[in-house]
Amino acid sequence: MNFCAFDINTVANEVYSHNFGFDSVNERNIASLTAEEMDAMAIDLLTMSPPCQPFTRLGLKLDTHDRRTDSFIHVMTEVIPSMKHKPKHILIENVKGFEESKTRDLALSVLKNSCYEIREFLLSPTNIGIPNSRLRYYLLAKQKNDLNSSQFVFPQADLFLTEIPATEFNINASSKGCRHILNEFKQLNIASFVDHKNLHINEANYLLPDNVLRKYSMILDIVDYESVRSCCFTRGYGQFVHGTGSVLKTNSVVTIDEVYSKIDKFSEDEDQEKGNRRIQLLKELKLRYFTPREVANLMCFPQKFSFPTILTDRQMYKLLGNSVNVKVISLLLRLLLLNAD
Repeated sequence: MNFCAFDINTVANEVYSHNFGFDSVNERNIASLTAEEMDAMAIDLLTMSPPCQPFTRLGLKLDTHDRRTDSFIHVMTEVIPSMKHKPKHILIENVKGFEESKTRDLALSVLKNSCYEIREFLLSPTNIGIPNSRLRYYLLAKQKNDLNSSQFVFPQADLFLTEIPATEFNINASSKGCRHILNEFKQLNIASFVDHKNLHINEANYLLPDNVLRKYSMILDIVDYESVRSCCFTRGYGQFVHGTGSVLKTNSVVTIDEVYSKIDKFSEDEDQEKGNRRIQLLKELKLRYFTPREVANLMCFPQKFSFPTILTDRQMYKLLGNSVNVKVISLLLRLLLLNAD
């Protein structure tokens, strides 16, 4: 099986090469791809994750007027319709908000006109027992056969599927592995994803510094080892605090409520001595950032996946914040490829 990644992010390409070899990477803007080049690749499966900034809740939502959509629109309008041998399967991922965009409408129109059958999802890892929120839009597309019968083993919903379909559909005997995996969504807690092996070496490096405790203690999203949820990790995790991801309470002796009930009386007191006392109380929780490896774990990257040692934590957080949940993607790919030749 051959595969290739197209990316203009040099750091991401270093990670691709580190894990899959240099032959797997093509450092190139896909806006320059032609239908002839794509045909020559004999693509069976095409996966795409266009830049999310034109569609994010806090962004300008410029949609098709944002130049960052140009490369995706190029593939949709100039490449796929002109290909003689179109990809048999397509998966597209983006943030929630993409489903309301003109870019999505354009993609649907092109794919339907190119004889693809489509299924759309809005899913989060929490749907399958992973304690991390990452609500995303997904599109699965399969080329129709000559009989024009459905290529999917599950029907289309009126709008978007919000769960992984499995138990209510008949899956043939050759797909037992898929049935087995789809039916076992055991709820996991944060402890299942903590990097216990290396924490004795570097845990102190990830403790929240005093300035963060002083300024942001009231907006921190704090989870502990038994938590079955955590906030979505973004590319700014470890650099910014608000809305970038959860922090972990590592002291199991004291509770969050106990500590915060004590610091309430210091919250609006500008006296330096009391301010220092407030910080000392917060330190009892032993709050720390999740390490890059732990963020990768929560995003279900396999243990054999690794980063080049030359990368900084900040670079790794950025890449992970722009990445996908591997488990969700793998389940969707199984559904997409069911009954494939």
